[in-house]
Amino acid sequence: MGIGRVIALPKKPTKVQRDRYWVEVNGSPVNEVPLKKSREVKLEYKSRRGFRSTDSHKKYSARYNPKTDGLLHDKGIQIHRLWFQYLKLALELEELGATTLVTKQGKDVKQYEINKVANLPATRVDGFKLKDTVPIKVKRNKYEGWDLKQVLNDSFDKWWKTHSYLFEGHLTTFTKPNDNQNPDDFFYVRIDKKANIQDVSEFINVEVRKQLEGAEPRFKIGGYPNPKVMQNGYNAIILTLKGYGMIHTKQLHTIWEGKDIYFRATDDTRSKGGDRLLVTEYTDSKGITKKQFGNAMSKQRNRGIHHLVNVMNGKFGDLPSRGIDYT
Repeated sequence: MGIGRVIALPKKPTKVQRDRYWVEVNGSPVNEVPLKKSREVKLEYKSRRGFRSTDSHKKYSARYNPKTDGLLHDKGIQIHRLWFQYLKLALELEELGATTLVTKQGKDVKQYEINKVANLPATRVDGFKLKDTVPIKVKRNKYEGWDLKQVLNDSFDKWWKTHSYLFEGHLTTFTKPNDNQNPDDFFYVRIDKKANIQDVSEFINVEVRKQLEGAEPRFKIGGYPNPKVMQNGYNAIILTLKGYGMIHTKQLHTIWEGKDIYFRATDDTRSKGGDRLLVTEYTDSKGITKKQFGNAMSKQRNRGIHHLVNVMNGKFGDLPSRGIDYT
């Protein structure tokens, strides 16, 4: 969760002040943000992605960079691209003057809630709402070497050409005794060419493993993120900041069921919707079946907010079991 905050509304609040909003700019609530450098990303057409498997981000080929001969530590380039996208969004929000991100919508505050959360006098006060919020503030000390101005203004591909070294290690290979290599990056093992292969294997599995398990990459991606899930969350928060689900409620269904796919199916073996993420349905009192686009957007948005908050704090990858992690 974010930090619970009581918001004082004027005696005659405007519609946007009383209703839902997801960001405050210069301290004032807004329900639409003019994003220009961050945008929702549609799913590629099958003709362009047919050669890639659903788990391509886990493969060696997604981690090896033939141009630099570098090897990403444990996650493919697609996950790093998503980290870049979320960080660019946070930086753009800062540039636009956004000061506060709402992580959970508010409600009218009762007397006991006012006392508990805001430490206000024990009197009934109308015009207050409670929201969970976090400040929009990128911790720049967590991103040494990233060149954040370039993150904000450049494409990922352009930025990656000069910054991939931040995430890459070295291939395992043979070296010559006189090779000039950084001792901080390597340790050396002497193997007799006539040694028993089982002895060598045991040494690597026991002794070398000890040395490798203690080493951490400089910028580590946590957990086992699914790029489709993370892309859905990113798209949801972008569309929310553009007003879909609030001022553009009627257009929400076109986002989910239009020609372009912005919300990917995350379980290809079970989904009945093909490449498109399914939306749950319900039947109203008149027997009419309707789709719950709002609930679907909310679920994806919560994930997106979590990753956005994490990125501002220099972390990426993990998803909490409940709530928004703002630490």
